[in-house]
Amino acid sequence: MSLLTADEILATDDIPYEDVEVPEWGGTVRVRGLTGTQRARVNGTMMAIKGQDVQVKSDAIAETEIRIVALSLVDEQFQPLFSITQTRKLGEKNAGVISRLFAKANELSGLKKDAVEEMAGNSAAAQSDDSTSD
Repeated sequence: MSLLTADEILATDDIPYEDVEVPEWGGTVRVRGLTGTQRARVNGTMMAIKGQDVQVKSDAIAETEIRIVALSLVDEQFQPLFSITQTRKLGEKNAGVISRLFAKANELSGLKKDAVEEMAGNSAAAQSDDSTSD
């Protein structure tokens, strides 16, 4: 078996998606897994670097679920449904629907169900480990 080249990897359509029925909204939405860049941006919005310390921004964690859902919802041509302004409004929709779509987006992205909480916990643990004195 030969190894893949960069061009072969980049030419591969490897982002899974699934059409999900949302009865509360009266129809179906397309949920696509996050790209590596999208996931990195979401992770970056949760962290604040001050000197050598990395701090978890609690307000960003609260909004991360909504951001991931907004990034994952696409149209038939796989273009994002929501602008940044609309993402804020998406947060005003049914929390149960947002949670279901968040779980599906995480599944399609290869993330655990509790990925956001785990990222926050790992960062907080790393911060407290670094800040202890001997």
